[in-house]
Order: sequence, then structure tokens, then C-alpha cells
Amino acid sequence: MRTYLIPTDFSASSVAAAHYAATLSKQTSVTRLILLHAYYVSPFENVLPSTEFVQLTEEDIEETSRLKLKELNDIKAELQAIVNEGVEVKVHLSHLPLLRAVLEMQEKTVIDLLVLCSNNNKGEYTQVGHNIIQISKISPAPVLVVPEKAVSQPLKTVVLACDFKKVTEAIPQHKLKKVWDLINAELLVVNVDTKSLHVRQDPKMLAEESALHEMLEPYHPKYFFINHANTIQGIVDFASEHGAQMIIALPKKHSFFQSILHSNTTEKLTVKSSVPVLLLK
Repeated sequence: MRTYLIPTDFSASSVAAAHYAATLSKQTSVTRLILLHAYYVSPFENVLPSTEFVQLTEEDIEETSRLKLKELNDIKAELQAIVNEGVEVKVHLSHLPLLRAVLEMQEKTVIDLLVLCSNNNKGEYTQVGHNIIQISKISPAPVLVVPEKAVSQPLKTVVLACDFKKVTEAIPQHKLKKVWDLINAELLVVNVDTKSLHVRQDPKMLAEESALHEMLEPYHPKYFFINHANTIQGIVDFASEHGAQMIIALPKKHSFFQSILHSNTTEKLTVKSSVPVLLLK
């Protein structure tokens, strides 16, 4: 992971996510972090008054842009004090809508990891956190969702949540290898088994389990089966009990996160979790 892209809306959650990314960069050989803020002004806003009967002038837009750029540079200074020497922290103020700004940046620059803040439980609206699902859908790069309460610490133990079904299709092996070559942490592979198929020695599952063992053998994982009525809560509880610093989720058609990017499953997972969630797809 050589370049991180970090969209920020200046909320407490997004600033915390940026700080987390800066700390993580020290473990993952990153050479550049890009702070992105999307300040979109509709063409009509400086022609027609808003619902508050305020009509923006070009001077208003320029002044707001100047203030936002200052906020970006303030955060940049904070991150520069965290990252390793030689790591570049850049800022970019886009005048596109958020999703288009994120996509355009990835079209122009090779991004290895997109770092997003999650919505929190305090009722604070965050532009970035509110759009986790939509951004994750369009992002070519893996997405790391960072809860506001996440603690910046070295990655020593990581949980890979997998249902052990269709594993060769569910796991993007080349992306997992790219991540693992850099973080080199203990890998715990967990299956939330709501139907107790492992206990019954289901032949199909055991066959797929063999494929999973072969696929992940280079990472020397430990395997766990847990029974829990609530898949999301089961994953979060498992990660907490084992002191994991990150959860890896696989939003593929055949994983237990079926249609994860078409529902609120990701939001439930990231809000409930106190550790970051990496979406590999």
C-alpha cells in the first residue's frame, strides 16, 4: 500500500480516521497520503437563492474554498507529525460531488487504500460516513472503514470473516496477498455458523474448507467456527475477545456478506465494531 486516499468532511469522525491512517502508514510502507475534501456548489446556487433565501456570490464561494483549504492544511500538519520521515501528505480540494471526487482521484492516481470514517452513534451527520456504501461500490481500491472509537495501534491480529462457502470465488486472493505482505499479522479465519454445519460434518463444507486451507496456507492462519444467531454481532464479539486490531470482510456474491454493498450490513458492522473493517472485493 503505497498511497492512501482519505476523504474528509472535517467532522470529528473523519479527522480521527485520518489520524488512524497516518499511524497505519508507519506499518505499511506508505509513501503518500492524500487528504481529499469535496466542496460542491451547484451551478444554480449562485443564480438562485437557497431555501434560507441566501444567494451565493463568486466571492462567497472563493472565501469558503479558502477556509476549507486552510482546514485541509491544518489536518495535513497534524498528519505530517505522525507519519514516517519522507512520507508525503498532500491535500486536494475538489469542486465535484463527493462520489465523483473520489472516483476522479482514483482515475488520475493509483490508490492502494481508501480510508473512510464511519457514522457514529452520537447522531452526528458525516458526509463521508453517510456515503460508505455508495463509495465502496465505486471504489477500485480496497476500502478501510474506521470507527471513531478505533484506537491507533500496530496490527498484530486480524480477523478474516468467511462463511467457507464458494471460497475460491469469495476471496480476492491477489488483494489479500498484497495486504498481508505488508502488515504481516496473525490471521484468524472465522466462520459464523448459524446452521451448525461444521458440527454435522457437512461434506460440501468440508470440501470447500480444504480449498480454503490450501489458499490461505502461506499466511499460517488459525481457523475458528462459532455459533451465533446474529452474524454481525458474532464477528464483532469474536474480534473483541481475541484482541484483534482489524476485521477483513469480503463483500462478494457468495460470501456471507451477500449483497453487502446493496444493504446496510456494512454500516451495521462498522458502527458496532470498535476496530476498523477492511472491505476486499
